[in-house]
Parts: sequence; structure tokens; C-alpha cells
Amino acid sequence: MAGKLKVLVVSTEAAPLAKVSSAAEVAGSLPKALRAFGVDARIMMPGYRVILKSAEAYSQGEVLPVAGAGGIDHPAEIWIATASGVPVYLVANEDCFGCATDSRRIYQSGPEAWIFFCRAVLEWLQKNAEGWVPDVIHINDWHTSLCAVYLATYPESYRKLAKTAVVCTIHNLAYQGEFDDGVIPYANLPWDVYHYDRLECFGRANFLKGGIVYSDLVNTVSRTYAQEIQTPEYGCRLDRLLRYKDANHRLWGIVSGIDYKDYNPQTDALIARTFSSGDLQARSKNKAKLQRLCGLKVSKATPIFGFTGGAIPQKGIDLMEKILPKMLEVGAQFVFLGTGEPAYEKSLTRFAVENPEQVFVKVGFDAEFARQIYAGVDFFLMPSRLEPCGQEQMIALRYGSVPIARSTGGLADTVSEWIGEAGCGFVFGDYTAFAFWAAVERALAVFKDKAQWEKLVRGAMEQDWSWSRSSKAYIRFYKEAIRVHAGEPARSPA
Repeated sequence: MAGKLKVLVVSTEAAPLAKVSSAAEVAGSLPKALRAFGVDARIMMPGYRVILKSAEAYSQGEVLPVAGAGGIDHPAEIWIATASGVPVYLVANEDCFGCATDSRRIYQSGPEAWIFFCRAVLEWLQKNAEGWVPDVIHINDWHTSLCAVYLATYPESYRKLAKTAVVCTIHNLAYQGEFDDGVIPYANLPWDVYHYDRLECFGRANFLKGGIVYSDLVNTVSRTYAQEIQTPEYGCRLDRLLRYKDANHRLWGIVSGIDYKDYNPQTDALIARTFSSGDLQARSKNKAKLQRLCGLKVSKATPIFGFTGGAIPQKGIDLMEKILPKMLEVGAQFVFLGTGEPAYEKSLTRFAVENPEQVFVKVGFDAEFARQIYAGVDFFLMPSRLEPCGQEQMIALRYGSVPIARSTGGLADTVSEWIGEAGCGFVFGDYTAFAFWAAVERALAVFKDKAQWEKLVRGAMEQDWSWSRSSKAYIRFYKEAIRVHAGEPARSPA
């Protein structure tokens, strides 16, 4: 590799253009952080109708004929945009992506859309007039995994990319893109890829498995999750393949980050009072404002717990339901913001109706109110059953709300138990209400000790979980992938 490192991040979503899951934060924020380190990082994603209306600036580039599903050529309109200073190439096609008039609809397309998109990415790289060739193509999850499969299967069609390495990020292994075997010829792939050590998985074609098999290196969004997915419990039937990858030093765990310019309590216009780790008195103004907004008793001495996110089992909502009565018994307050399964929404709403001075529940999503929760609560709850990385705990730390989290996935990598001089939160291991409540009790004991509490909050705020930190690890990851693609043996991530 000569000159500046060139990376193309290929994703179905990227903040701020389109965001449904945490993958959008990685695809949107990582290239921005990489460019600050001199990497020529760019993004390629579908040109959803909602994106073409919201990009900062865009112009139509070339139109390529792309062999889509069933061997039928479709036009790929390549639009050039910018997002937060990062060049973005949008692959537009009305049949595949025209239905996505808002972010909630971007995953309603069938496999034919992603077959087309992956082919379009490679066709554009091979034929584009700019002549820009990445050193690394960074694919994300199953929707983009066929990029690695096509590149390895048809090298003669993509000779310009012969030296380009491919890396695959697994954001959540539970989503793999599985289809009947008829998708193989439909995707213009030879039958030899439908094999147990390639795309075949328990009698179905598995796109994510193809991405894992054919990529030079694979990573997950936290170190602990990279270990967890090698077990039958978390491996979603791919644990054996992932253990093989890990044994050959081709599986990495890189903790994601958050944008410290966006999430900055010293400049955040969405909160009642800006503050820093050196001015916790100012932070207390946010707590009082939150209590007033929620109709709760305004009291600095009353501990307040918060949660934003999904009212779903993965997020541990069932454990929260079980300990909420105990929290009310000790006089604590609880603020919830999120959506999820109707039964949980109804149950939490009932708690709020019956205990209006202690519980506030808002079903839905409100970005401004979420910031007020982060800045105003004392404790942020994350009792997740599964959490590949999680960003809520990083935002909470940034704003001085102390996480109480289950030690799984990215939570295990970012939240450590407070032991008087070190640590930034309270953790528990067993997925039980008993273990969760024990962690809450430890947290409440520290809350009562003002000196210890302020020391803990300051330390939490001084943690570094920025994309600047994460991007350094990704640069090492990319350079290792280039070595591996060139035929060098993979080295241990450590």
C-alpha cells in the first residue's frame, strides 16, 4: 500500500442520512473519525428516496447497468453526496429502494434489492470514471455480505480490485439473511458456493455466513461479543465457523464509539444547563429540570433512574419490571423513554399512572428528551440480555449518569464496577432480578456518600469512548486485512 489509506464503508444505513440501528452510527461516524487521521474514508449505501431529499449536497453521477437478481439488468444511478464532510455514493434504483420514503421502511426490500446493491457497489468500483480504488472494502452485516462473495467468486470481472481487501463487521449475529437455496442462481452465483463451508447453513443459503467466509478479516463491535458469539448460546449456529476464524486470528472485537462533538454536555443546547466533570453543581440543575418536566417530586437527594431504548427482552425490560416495585419502596424515581412490545409498554405505563410522583413513562422516541434523561438522571439502567456493543451506556457516561449494567457484550467492555478508587458503574452477571437488584443496592449505597458519589460521577465523565479512540483500532484492523489479503499469515489482534 502506497500513500493514503483508502477505505470504502458499505452499509445499508449511515447516520445522519438514514438511521434505524446502531450500524448507522458505525457507518456514519467511523469514516468521519478516520478522515481526521488522514484516511481517505468514503461511504457507499442505497439511495433511498428519503436520503435523496436530505443529503447536504448531491449530484448525479453515472448510470450503470447492473446484473441484478435473476440475471436481469437494472440501472444503478450513482448519486454523489456529502454527509458531515464525508463523500457518500448513493446507489439509487426505484424498483429496489423507491419504497423507502422514510428510515422506518429501508429494510422492507427483499433479497433482490441487496443482490442488486452488492453488484452495483463492485460494478461502480470497477468502472467508475474517478478511478478511485479502495485498499479496503468494509462491509456491514448480511445485506452487504455478497460484496465479499462476488469479489471472490468473479475475480476476473473485478480485476481493478485484485489488491483490495474486504473486512466484515457483525453488528448483531442474530440477523443473518437466510433464504431458500433457489436464491443462489437467482443471485447469479455458481452452485459450488452453496456448500457447508461457504454459504450453506442448515439447508439454507446464508448471506452473512458468506460474508464471514469470504472476507479477509471479520470483527464485531466489542471484544466480549467477539468471544460470546463463539459459544452455542450466542453463536446463532455459526459459532463453529467463528471459533475457526478466531483460532486463525481472523476475528477481532473492536468497541464502537460515540461522537464526542455531538454528545458534549459542555455545549449541548438540548439540555437545561451545560456542565463539565468539574462543575457537578451545574449538572444538578438538569436533574431538577427533568423532575419538573416529568411531574416528579423535585429533590436532589432522591435517586432517579433512567432508561431510553427498546421495551424488548433483549434490553432486559423484564428485569426492570421485576425490580421497579423495589425501587419505589426505597423512594427512588424512574423515567422511561422508548418503544417496544405492547405488553411491556402497557405495564410500564400502568406503573406511571399508579405512581405519578415517582414514575414517568413516555412511549415513543424524542431526541431532545433523551438528552435530558442522560443529563438529569443519577443512574442509567442497561440490564441487557444481549448487547453486542451498546452506545447508550457511553452517552450516559459522557453525561455523568452512572450505568447499572449486565456484564455482557459491549457493556462488559465499557462499564466496570466501582470499587472506591476505580470503575465507572455497577455491574452484574447472572440474568436474574436478584442479581440486578443487588447491583442497584450497591449503587444506592454509594449515592448516599456524597464524596464517593461525586468522585464516581467525575470518573465516569472522564472515560474515553469516542470514535477517535475506536478509529485507531480500525486503522490497525484495515492494515492487517491488507497484509492477509496479500498472502501474509494473520497475526493475533492483541
